[in-house]
Amino acid sequence: MQRLARNQRTGSPTDKEDNYIRITFVVISALALLAGLSNLVGCGSSSNAADRKESGNSAPVLVRLANVEHTNADLPVRAVGRLEAKEELRLSFKLGGIIDRVLVDEGQRVAKDQLLATLRSTEVDAELALAQNGFDKADRDLRRMKYLFEDSAVALEQLQNASTAWEVAKAGLDAAIFNHQHSRIYAPSEGRILKRLADDHEQVAPGSPVFIVAGFEKGWVVRAGLADRDLMRVTTGDSALIEFDALPGKIMTGIVSEIGASPNPVNGTYEVELRVSSSTDRLVSGLIGKIAIKPTLEEPMSLVPIEALVEANGTSGYLFAPGSDKNTARKVPVTISYVHDGKAGLVGDLSGIDAVITAGATKLTDGAPVTIVR
Repeated sequence: MQRLARNQRTGSPTDKEDNYIRITFVVISALALLAGLSNLVGCGSSSNAADRKESGNSAPVLVRLANVEHTNADLPVRAVGRLEAKEELRLSFKLGGIIDRVLVDEGQRVAKDQLLATLRSTEVDAELALAQNGFDKADRDLRRMKYLFEDSAVALEQLQNASTAWEVAKAGLDAAIFNHQHSRIYAPSEGRILKRLADDHEQVAPGSPVFIVAGFEKGWVVRAGLADRDLMRVTTGDSALIEFDALPGKIMTGIVSEIGASPNPVNGTYEVELRVSSSTDRLVSGLIGKIAIKPTLEEPMSLVPIEALVEANGTSGYLFAPGSDKNTARKVPVTISYVHDGKAGLVGDLSGIDAVITAGATKLTDGAPVTIVR
């Protein structure tokens, strides 16, 4: 009993050995755990290295092909244009003054030589009367001088002076008559009033427009802007189909009548004018139409599905075609002429390419291995 009590107070050698054994076990377990983690890390590193080694020999990309259509391009040049009368005139009074009457309204159809507006005629009437009286006096003086000269009553110089005065008076009368005629505005041809810019009792300056009139004699035209690459495919005389949104279902024909020689400084397009052949009188200036011009100039062109194009930028782009061994992809630069109806028109020498890669093209690089899926 005493020995037991002494062991409890001081700690027996047996308990110390037990504690030592427990600590040793814990240390060994920790070392074993660390060794196991090291093995796992080592195995993982070996596995990653193997994966990287395997990825160096990448698996072929599954791709699909589409045929290339080689043709002479006669697809239409498409644009949007605005309808205008070929002849649009700004009508004005030659002299300034106060408008007496404006006889037509905007949108009204007018006949040739129809009176459209008049100035108050007090001033021009007075000028005409003054010129007429001056001419009448000069005419009487000249006739009298001729009689006197025949009777040798006056010298030749006096007759010449009278003749000159007559000519001056006649010129003044002609000018007064001309001004009097142009104190009225007449329609130069059959047409329609597009704009009425003045009203009764307004004072207008000489040459200030009073009307903008669209004449019908020279017909209607559509003016559109074309990009330079489309302009090169179009020539004067090419036929076109025109459809206006305001006249659904009615397709009109047209002919290219003028081609601009310099670009628009704002958007860089070239203006093309098409003369419209129409049997309807429902046309008005400002209608927006869709144009399809059929070029007579043909050029070799290759048509491919649009999904075959990669890295397209404006008119430049790339596509992939099967290599000569059919097991690799070949990157081919192309020039894009147009895109329409799911196809891209490519210009340049693509005669040696009969098929292009569509599905899977975005995953490829030049020389990448491929497997063609039928």
